[in-house]
Amino acid sequence: MNSIVSAGFVLAFGMMSAIALPSQVVAADAASPVVLELFTSQGCSSCPPADSILDKFSEDSDVIPLSFHVDYWDYIGWKDTFASKVTTARQHAYARSMGQRHVYTPQVVVNGRHHVVGSDEGEIRRAVVSAKDKGVSLTSLDLRKDGDSLKLAVSGAGNGPREAWLFGLDRQQEVTIRRGENSGRKLIYSNVVRDVHLLGRWSGGDRSFEIRPDRISASPRDGYVIIVQAENHGPVLAATRYWVKKPQ
Repeated sequence: MNSIVSAGFVLAFGMMSAIALPSQVVAADAASPVVLELFTSQGCSSCPPADSILDKFSEDSDVIPLSFHVDYWDYIGWKDTFASKVTTARQHAYARSMGQRHVYTPQVVVNGRHHVVGSDEGEIRRAVVSAKDKGVSLTSLDLRKDGDSLKLAVSGAGNGPREAWLFGLDRQQEVTIRRGENSGRKLIYSNVVRDVHLLGRWSGGDRSFEIRPDRISASPRDGYVIIVQAENHGPVLAATRYWVKKPQ
């Protein structure tokens, strides 16, 4: 997995120059999708049910499910093939933001505001309904393709420190686990975050970014998600996604 890129306008990432990408807008008069961030591990025996639950949200246009693999289970004997210190650091940052004393798996963070046990489908669905009921998003994201670049315009972000993140996704991965708590199991993961990039931090208000998709990832990705949230992993203000490879 690529490490975090410092704040900046031009990012280095892969293989999207031939994509016909229409403008995608999360408008100020519409609610932004609910973002579910599952922190999971191939070495955690309690995680497969949570991975399956996350997959159920893949076709929901009002929800953006993301699978972040952490590395602190690797010591048991199986090194998670998708984990990195970057994704683990994101979970720890949420723990600090939400006042948690410890991190755990499986954990789902809902819109950067609160967390629930990732294997509790009922609680996750209640959290999604609650987030949808909170009303409109005042922050809008306008994502457009311009030649070999992508142009992102953030408007209505309000006052206070903000940060924008870009995640490169593999839509689905199948892994045979050979050691550890899940030894012998063949597990399927969806919306796996493979690249984590900080687009920038700013003090509020409107902001624009130019992203160079022809250099975006070490390997081609199936899609990308952009999240704008309050600084230091605070509440999610808006989110959008696009698929390089259209879902089957």
